[in-house]
Amino acid sequence: EFIGNLWAYADHTIETRFYDTLNYEREKYMNIIANMEIGLLEVDNEDRILSVNNAFLKMTNYSEEDLIGKVGFEVLVSKEEAYRIKEKNAQRIEGESSIYEIEYLTKDKQKRHMVISGGPNRDIQGNVIGSIGIHLDITKLKELESLREELIGDLKESNEELRNYAHVVSHDLKTPLRSISAAMNW
Repeated sequence: EFIGNLWAYADHTIETRFYDTLNYEREKYMNIIANMEIGLLEVDNEDRILSVNNAFLKMTNYSEEDLIGKVGFEVLVSKEEAYRIKEKNAQRIEGESSIYEIEYLTKDKQKRHMVISGGPNRDIQGNVIGSIGIHLDITKLKELESLREELIGDLKESNEELRNYAHVVSHDLKTPLRSISAAMNW
């Protein structure tokens, strides 16, 4: 004997809208960062690379497949710089953010200078699950700074040569004047 149906419905509209909005906002900010040519690197607490954006890939000449799952300080920097990254990651696990300059190696082992603004990445409960670093390539600025220092050195050298020349010329011009003065006094 059929008595009837019992149906239960769950309204997931609010949850669906929340995730849609969240994904939209994430995409919007990722596009802003990509347009600014700022590299974005997300790692876990062991510095294993979880995600990278296209700007970072372009800066380092790596592909996403080359980096995802690899330990960042083993792939991206020299052994000397790896110590600094480990130190900064330890600070991030403690919840600290930092801004520092570091020398990266591209896929073809060329040196690139980066300024990194790194901060802890937290899960929904507030636990630190890794860190997110924003990378700005300052290699061209470093090259210009080096060139400027070289030019300043050259200018100092030229100024010293000019001072010496002026001293010699001054001495050479004074000799005839002294002779004339001595002859007039005599």
